[in-house]
Amino acid sequence: MKTIELSSELIKLHKYEGSADKSAAVDLIKTYLEKNDLHVELISSNGVVSVIGSTKGRKENSRKIILNGHYDTVPPSDQWTVDPFDPVVKKGELWGLGACDMTCNLAAMINTAIAISKQNLSSEIILIAVGDEEVGGHNGTGATIAKGITANYAVIGEPTAMQLATGHKARLQIELTAEGKGGHAAYPQDTKNAAHTMATALVALEKEFKLKSHDHEYVFSHPTMNTTLISGGTAENVVPFQCKATIDFRLPADIKIEKFTAKLTQLLPESVKLNIQKNEPGWISDEKSEFIKTAQATLEKVTGTPISGYLHKLGASDARYYSKAGIPTINVGAGNMKLHIPDEKMQLEQLRQVEQFYTELCKKI
Repeated sequence: MKTIELSSELIKLHKYEGSADKSAAVDLIKTYLEKNDLHVELISSNGVVSVIGSTKGRKENSRKIILNGHYDTVPPSDQWTVDPFDPVVKKGELWGLGACDMTCNLAAMINTAIAISKQNLSSEIILIAVGDEEVGGHNGTGATIAKGITANYAVIGEPTAMQLATGHKARLQIELTAEGKGGHAAYPQDTKNAAHTMATALVALEKEFKLKSHDHEYVFSHPTMNTTLISGGTAENVVPFQCKATIDFRLPADIKIEKFTAKLTQLLPESVKLNIQKNEPGWISDEKSEFIKTAQATLEKVTGTPISGYLHKLGASDARYYSKAGIPTINVGAGNMKLHIPDEKMQLEQLRQVEQFYTELCKKI
């Protein structure tokens, strides 16, 4: 199948978390790879199945490059003006749920792996299609690395609008718990309002981490915070004895978490306790490495556009798993994340370019 056809077949499937068609996506990818003479292995972790496609007969000590993409998507919203599972081409764009993030790039990676496998090169291409990137990746990419699926280099196919991404921020999710003394709202002198204590804590944090600039590189290199959940209270006329808040921090990739959380604790009222819920590392590549230079030259040739700087992403991706494992990693994908919205779409010219990029890079590696 051509990449647009393979993309369309995958878009038709309901592949978001909790849907029944995720197994159908696994079956489609597995069958397609086997039909094209690739060796296929399935790795399952807590019900999430990853499909590994590799060339048969390669030596274990051969140079390897991973092409990693995810087949899962976010759930569709009710704001779509077309059927999200009925792919259609309009004005050079393929519309459908996951077209941008990242079904089309995954299809391009699959066809790249197949094409490279037929050229009998000395190195090995490992195609990895995972099913839980949208909900963290631990049971997808994380599980494949734990099973020994590693390589000399890795390429992530998240959409970057054909820019070369070399890093993203870390993510720290904390839960704050403010303790107080409950009672009737008519008698504040006998109570200590936990919600008010929490408000004091949140104001202090917001003041500390308020952005001094909206410049992208400034945001990339400084901590940012957002309060995402707040809960507390039992009735409208009862002073809450406890209040909880969840805060999402995005941090520079090289930040020391222990030092950062110690600073947070100093900013909080004594009656507010901090609990780390998620601590996901960032990713930053050596931008002077031969791998980055090779990727840059290849991308410039494919797009015809000189690269004056690398993309530093604010959101996370599965690149962090490879970075943590010591594998040099880049992220290049067709599509703009701003189009990862209702009526999601992929520009077909970029899709053509990204498949050419993946193919040419693999040949050079």
